[in-house]
Formats: sequence, C-alpha cells, structure tokens
Amino acid sequence: PDEQRVQLDRLLDDAGRDSLARYREAFAALRDTEVKLDRLTAAARDRERQLDLLRFQRDEIDAARLEPGEDDRLGVEAESLRHHERIVQGVGRALAALAEAEPNALELLAEARRGLDDAGRHSRAAATLADELREAMASVEAVHAEAENYVSGLELDPARLDAVEARLARIDRLARKYGDGIDAILAFRERAAAEIESLENADASREALERRRDALRADVEATGGSLSARRRAAARELEAGTAPLLARLEMPDARFEVQFEAASEPTAHGLERVRFFFSANPGEPLGPLAQVASGGELSRLMLALHVVGGSDATTLVFDEVDAGIGGRAARAVGELLQQLGRDHQVLVVTHLPQVAAFGDRHVHVVKQEAAGRTVVRVRPLDAPARVDELARMLSGLPSEAARRNAHELLDAAAKRRTAAST
Repeated sequence: PDEQRVQLDRLLDDAGRDSLARYREAFAALRDTEVKLDRLTAAARDRERQLDLLRFQRDEIDAARLEPGEDDRLGVEAESLRHHERIVQGVGRALAALAEAEPNALELLAEARRGLDDAGRHSRAAATLADELREAMASVEAVHAEAENYVSGLELDPARLDAVEARLARIDRLARKYGDGIDAILAFRERAAAEIESLENADASREALERRRDALRADVEATGGSLSARRRAAARELEAGTAPLLARLEMPDARFEVQFEAASEPTAHGLERVRFFFSANPGEPLGPLAQVASGGELSRLMLALHVVGGSDATTLVFDEVDAGIGGRAARAVGELLQQLGRDHQVLVVTHLPQVAAFGDRHVHVVKQEAAGRTVVRVRPLDAPARVDELARMLSGLPSEAARRNAHELLDAAAKRRTAAST
C-alpha cells in the first residue's frame, strides 16, 4: 500500500505536490507538539512534587529574615555574652593597674613626665621625649576612660544570650540544608525562586502548546483535504492512462481502480490510505491488487503503471511480464519496455523473441552442470549471437528463415527506437 500511494503521488500536479509538502510539514509540526504535550502531562505529577519542595525551601528561608553578615555579628556577640564574667574581671584589673592601684600606671607616667620636663629645661632632646611621653599619657588616659565606659555598660543578660544562640542555631540548621553561610543560603533561595517561576510557567507553556496543537490540527485537516482532492484527480488520470495500455497488453477486460480509505487519524502521508484494486477478467469483482493478480498480470500492470506514472527507481526488473501472452501483446510489451528504457535501466527476463528484440543489450542465461553442481552462466551477446538466439527462440533452431525473422524483429525495434528519439 505504501508503494501504491507513492506510485499515485508521482502523478500529482504542481498544486498537488505543494499540498503534499505543506501537509507533511504541518503533520510533522503537529506530531512534535503532541510529543511535547505528552511529556508535560507525564511530568505533571513530578512537577507538582518538585514545586511543593521548592516552595517549602523558599518559604523556610524567607521566614528566617536573614541579613548578610548577621551570622558573623551574632557570633561576636555570643562570644562576649558567654564570657561576661571573665571580661569584667579582665577590664577591672586593667583599670586598677592604670589608675587605682598604689602605685598605678598613670601616677608613674606622671612622675616620669615631670622628670623629663625638668631635664628639658636644659636639653632639647629631653624636652622632645617629654612631649612624646605627654602624648602617650593622653592615649593611656583615653584607654582608661573607654575601659570605664565599657565596663559600666556590661550587664549579664541570660535572656539575650539565649536569643542569640537560638538565632545562631537556626542559621546553622539552614546552612546544613542550603549552603555554608548566609550568603550561600540566600543564593540558594534565589535559585529556588527562579525554578519555581519556571515550573509555574509550565502551565502557560502547556496552554500555548494546546493552542498550537489545535491550530496545527486544523491546518492538517485543511491541507489534507486539498491533498485528497488532488490525489483523486491523479487517480482518475492513472486509471484513464492505464486502461488502454492493459488492452494493448492482452488484458482488454481488465479493470484497474484506485480506492481511498479514510484513516481514523491523520497519518504522515495524508488523511486516507491509497489502495489499488484490480480485476483481470469480466465478471470478477475488483479485489486488492496483491491478492487477485497473478505474477504475469501483476508484471504487466506494473509495466503499465510505470509507463503512465514513471518511477523513482533507477533500475526496474521485470520477470514473467510475458507470461501467458504472445503475438501482438508480446510486441506491445516490448514496445512499452523500450519506452521505459529511455529514462531507466530496465532488466527483463523473457522467453519471447517479440519482447527480447526491443532490448538494447542482450545476455544469454543458461543452467549447466559442472563438477556435480548446477551453475548459472551469463554470456553477453554480440550482434550475430543476438540474431542466432532470437532465431532459436522463434523456431528452436537458427535456420535461415528464423534468422530472417529475427532480423525483421530487430530492425522493427531499431526503427521504433530511432523514431522515439527524434
């Protein structure tokens, strides 16, 4: 059936070939769209599960209200809160050493400055050292003041420590899931949000694909309808061209018909299936070609179909094309084979001299026994050998009368070949 459709499509006119090309393009686009829709449908359940997970992850991070650098700041604060007593004690010892103990650092520095001041009245170098020490004392006094302020502001707040540690623990739990540190967690959140948007847009993609599928279906139906009309016109041409050829081939009562069977769904080649029906004898109903034609009938019908519609094959082989015929029909077969040979390489196996005479080249095929085996030998024939073999086919022996008849057959074929070429 596929080859029958191809044979018919060779007779499509330009508009028909254009319809066929547009149909195939629309059908391919439709199938591609349907495949994409099937994939979206199959993935819908997984997509919903993935969306649920991503939304949970995004919402969990958003609920934490993280701030960049927050984990570092909280870590420093937690360290201070955990060691409050040691900090107070350490700063207290520093304050005592600076100003409260006897002696203390500030008193000793003041005594040293006075000594340098006395010396500085008589020495420029000592005066310079006195100035430097004075600056150093100012720095020490500033440290003392800041330490006093710092220690006075230190209060032991267990509730704050609990809050900071709870916050750090929450950040740590998120870090174990989504990345090392707040920056990594927030980056994960952005990726999740982007994927959520993409997956949520899948519904929009599905709707767009469904609209495209519906439009392509309409296009397939429209171009398929146009293609069907063109095929029916080509079928009438094929039927009309084949009928007189079948009569020439000794099948005057044969009927050939192209039938169309609507497909339940559009196919890659159209909206219908093409089938060739045939009846060789009067009173016999038409039947599918492959089921009702004999080997010889099929060969002759295919010869007629190729003459009318041509062939995409470069080489055509005919066997039994002359079965059950002779005389005028055999000559018609030879003429049609010769006509096909103008555009194709045609190989013919024949036992009829009327058919063989139309060949451009001849080879003789014979079975022989050699060393206990049967072998097939093929021998190319030159011009005299062609005459002899045709004479044997005519009378069994290459008599002079048979040779004259063979010459007549070859001359007639040559004249027809020359007339066709001009």
